[in-house]
Amino acid sequence: MNTGITAINEEVQQASAFLRPLFTEIGKVVVGQAYLVERLVI
Repeated sequence: MNTGITAINEEVQQASAFLRPLFTEIGKVVVGQAYLVERLVI
């Protein structure tokens, strides 16, 4: 069972790898609105 959880965690990390650079670039334009940006992406 632990192997399944590890595989799922790795898959989620790979699928969401683009989010951090996306937030960084949006944060350069939309300053001080991290909460707003997170909600817009969701």
